[in-house]
Amino acid sequence: MHITSKRILLIFDDVWDDFNLCRWNQLLASLQSNTKGTVILLTTRKLSVAQTVGTVEPFKLWDLEYEDFWLLFKSCAFGDEDYEGNKSLSIIGFQIAEKLKGNPLAAATVGGLLRRSLTIDHWSNILKNEDWKSLQLNGGIMSALKFTYDQLPYHVQQCFSLCSIFPEKYQFLGEELVQIWISQGFVKCDHSSKRLEEKGMDYLADLVNLGFFQQVEREETYPGSQTCYVICGLMHDFARVVSRAECATMDSLQCCEMLPTIRHLSIVSDFGYSTDQHGNIRRNKKFEKKILTVCTSLWKLRTLVLIGQYDLFFFKSFQDILQEARHLRLLQISVASAGLNPLLCSLVYPTHLRYLRVDAPNGLGSLPGILSKFRHLQVLRVGSYTNPTIPVGIDHIVSLRHLVAEEGTYSSIANIGNLTSLQELPNFVIQNSSGFDITQLQSMKELVQLGVYQLENVKTWEEAYGAGLKEKQHLEEMHLSWKVPSSDDEYGRDMSSDKDWVSADVLEGLEPHNNLKHLRISGYNGHLSPTWLANSSSVTCLQTLHIEGCGNLDILPSFEQLPSLRNLKLMEMPSMTEVSIPSLEELVLIQMPKLERISSISTRDLNSNLRVLKIQRCPAIKIFPLFESSQEFKIEQMSWLPSLRELIIHGCPNLLVPHPLPPSPTISKLSIVDVPTLPRIEGSSGDTLTIGSGSEGNDNFDPSSVMMTILDCKILAFHNLWGLRYLRIDGCQNLVSISFPGLGELISLKSLEICSCRKLFSSNFMPKHTREDVTAANCNFLPSLVTLRIKCCGIAGKWLSLMLGYMQALAELYLEDCLEITQMVIEEEENIQPYGVSVPVDSSSGGPEDTLLTSSVQDGIFCLPLNLMSSLKKISIRECPHLVFRGNHKDLSRFTCLEKLTVWGCPRLLSSLVDRDGNDDEMNGRWLLPKSLEELEIRGDSPDMLQPCFPGNLTCLRKLQVWFSPSLRYLQLRNCTTLEDLIIGNCRSLAAVEGLQILCSLRYSKLFKSPGVLPCLENLSRLGYALFPGLERLVVDDPSVFTMSVCKQLTSLQHLELENWEFVTRLTEEQERGLQLLKSLQELEFRDCSYDLKYLPAALHSLPSLKRLKINGCLGITRLPEQGLPLSLQELDISNCSKVFNDYCKSLETGKLKVKIVGNTQTA
Repeated sequence: MHITSKRILLIFDDVWDDFNLCRWNQLLASLQSNTKGTVILLTTRKLSVAQTVGTVEPFKLWDLEYEDFWLLFKSCAFGDEDYEGNKSLSIIGFQIAEKLKGNPLAAATVGGLLRRSLTIDHWSNILKNEDWKSLQLNGGIMSALKFTYDQLPYHVQQCFSLCSIFPEKYQFLGEELVQIWISQGFVKCDHSSKRLEEKGMDYLADLVNLGFFQQVEREETYPGSQTCYVICGLMHDFARVVSRAECATMDSLQCCEMLPTIRHLSIVSDFGYSTDQHGNIRRNKKFEKKILTVCTSLWKLRTLVLIGQYDLFFFKSFQDILQEARHLRLLQISVASAGLNPLLCSLVYPTHLRYLRVDAPNGLGSLPGILSKFRHLQVLRVGSYTNPTIPVGIDHIVSLRHLVAEEGTYSSIANIGNLTSLQELPNFVIQNSSGFDITQLQSMKELVQLGVYQLENVKTWEEAYGAGLKEKQHLEEMHLSWKVPSSDDEYGRDMSSDKDWVSADVLEGLEPHNNLKHLRISGYNGHLSPTWLANSSSVTCLQTLHIEGCGNLDILPSFEQLPSLRNLKLMEMPSMTEVSIPSLEELVLIQMPKLERISSISTRDLNSNLRVLKIQRCPAIKIFPLFESSQEFKIEQMSWLPSLRELIIHGCPNLLVPHPLPPSPTISKLSIVDVPTLPRIEGSSGDTLTIGSGSEGNDNFDPSSVMMTILDCKILAFHNLWGLRYLRIDGCQNLVSISFPGLGELISLKSLEICSCRKLFSSNFMPKHTREDVTAANCNFLPSLVTLRIKCCGIAGKWLSLMLGYMQALAELYLEDCLEITQMVIEEEENIQPYGVSVPVDSSSGGPEDTLLTSSVQDGIFCLPLNLMSSLKKISIRECPHLVFRGNHKDLSRFTCLEKLTVWGCPRLLSSLVDRDGNDDEMNGRWLLPKSLEELEIRGDSPDMLQPCFPGNLTCLRKLQVWFSPSLRYLQLRNCTTLEDLIIGNCRSLAAVEGLQILCSLRYSKLFKSPGVLPCLENLSRLGYALFPGLERLVVDDPSVFTMSVCKQLTSLQHLELENWEFVTRLTEEQERGLQLLKSLQELEFRDCSYDLKYLPAALHSLPSLKRLKINGCLGITRLPEQGLPLSLQELDISNCSKVFNDYCKSLETGKLKVKIVGNTQTA
């Protein structure tokens, strides 16, 4: 086959075995002569294969989104993704599709089964029996997974299948998983030098590589990010299938009879227990009985995991059965401290227990003394965020390998040196008392992690050397800490030379084994670093060196003797003036006030390898080799910092950064603050970037940007921002221009926000070459931009028009406080200019001389281009008081995709958009809007008449808001037939609202400080019109609504909010009767009635459907009505009311009524 000079797409599907790289390279060599464009696509189940041969990051195939999966499922089951036939089959199909969890292979498997017979019985049987889980189904998802599973060694299969007893997507820490496997004896020793924990991590890596586990970031809030492992979707179903002979899970929904072969059991109580109003767990006798009935024999049980919350009654009833579990190796429970001791005492045979985890939501208090009898316990996890009291004798558990607890727990264990198998001791505090001296460390030869504190209590080299750190060959991570100075101390204070020498001698005696990988030294008082740190044979494996708070240390050793060093962190080192660094992946320099110079042993290697660079609060630093050499790299055609992922420079006013930022397109965090010649820059995840002030508000100011007049490629490396999605420029008050060719590089930008840049794109400051820049950018200008926000800026209308003319995908346009934009027009098709957009001229207002607009007038014209008609969905124009519309009143209706229009504080714009024909009431106030419009919001003064209209009287308008319009007298709504939300506020002159009777779809209405609206409703009601039959929520500020006949028509009202009542102390009797008509009312709220309202309605108790009563900001109310509250009430929310009322309501809480009180408690 001749393939020369042809572009080829070569596909390798389901590559299983690891490649013979030699043969792979031969294949690649045969393709080298082809023309550019040859592509190899390879699919594999093994991540390691993709990582070995791939030239880009592997694309991991996750589960499909449900909407996409449903289309695929219908295509497989019905042969048509648009199938809308048998509704009963579709309902069953929905239920089956949910169980398949987005797996496309499962859709094909099940679809084939379902298509055999499109009958309800057939489909129901498949749903009931879950046939797709059968391992015998050829070509099915389970058989495919089984093929991969069968390639695993048996002991690795055991590790995976054991995890089936945990809920789907349960988040395991890697070390937690390995400890569980070791406790069961699944991790095998192969006589290598590796510890069992290392072998277990190899097993986990294999399972991740084959897709049995997925890596995720932990969801909960933990200090620092933690990688967790989960089993998701059908993989979890598969684990249950292959392990069902030995593993079982029971919960309150499903309690099947337990097979006699079961060795590993979990009981999940997610739905079994609930809490009362005080947070106490309610007893569930039914759940207890069900579990006790099913768990008839536990004598073979090796694992028992209780997930969720349980009460003491459950544990008491479970104790007898637990006595049969004579071979239990693993116990994981969630229990209050009072139930732990009797539960552990019921373990008659603690001999086999290897793993004990106890989670106590409210703290454990004291651990039971019986723990000292668990001599073979290897893992004790009592939570790293609880601080239990440790019983005497815990040092007798000589087999303990891992103690996971709050760091203070370790320092309370006397004679901890007896725990000779312990691998982690992160907080050993040296004390001048027996059982807590440094010699306790001598016999702990299995330590992997060690933190030693209060080293000032060690006085001699001999004492330090006696700890035997040099003999601990497994030690990988060590922290040595002296008493760190308090905030009142100064690092530069005079220290006696005796103390300096003592510290130096002690540090010399703490020389570790040469296998040490991570070292941290803090609070050390000596002037010199230890000799073993510079010795070529001492710490040759050291990867991380962290030195912090060493006030007198001013000389560091040469790092050339540390060939493995990758991470260097120097913090709070006030005496250090110069640092020489090797090639690193991470460099952190923080709070080093005298540091002036950083030199590098190998600048080129440092440039290539550096991934993280943090320099903070180093005001004297002037020289950094990578910044000085950036031009040299450019000349030699080398990339500058190509591997950098994180760059943070704060508080370095003398450090020059001559290269544009970011240095590479792969950077994930960028933060520049108080660096000369650069504005404040904040970026994260590679897709968000803020330049200037990051605070909200108007007219922000970023002092660091005062020297920046042009944002161009000398400051910002636009070519490295092709993945940027969100850009905000804020508070750069001297910024005049942005490079348009640079913006043209931002091909992925979705949102551009420019705030508080009063000179930017202003006609008074704009450079002459700007138009040429825009023309050069041409059609490539921001091709993906969806949202453009410009706020508090001096942008001229002509420049905004020019920019919009090249934006093809813009959907949202927001303008606020742009005072130089004075006129708005819409582009005319017949007058499109060669560059940008046309500017139509309204010559009807004057003679020919008016068509020759002055330069300043032309600069203020903002033209909406035709290219946005098919994309623009939202327009918001706010606080532009001088802006007027010039053109045909029908022009706006041509934007047939517009869904939301907001006009705030633009009285001249609003007046110019509507017809103003004083002789024709039909036309006066008429405003022709696009028929696609769904939301219209008007704030600020408007004409006295307003009539929203739509072409052909076709409308989609769902929401209308009219606020703060003192001149509005007449509002016509007869064309707004689809309206669902109507808000009218602060329109005090509004006397007539027509068309209210046709608003049959109205669901929500707020009528506020507009006294003329309610009389309009009453007049229509008296005329016999049925008003608002579907109204569900109403907000009013006038209690007179209860005396109107319209109140009787609010039969669907569920939520009523009464706010800002002035001079109203209580409802009248007539108003009370009107309130009682609201039989459907479920939620009632009184808001911001200050001290005026004194009494709640006496008829509250007669509202039969009321479930929630909210009282907010009503300081005059001191008690509830004498008749009490309705029996249906479930929630009483009190906010910002008097202390007397708050105290009164606290006593009302019952099992049925929940009382919530927040806010201040002022005295009435």
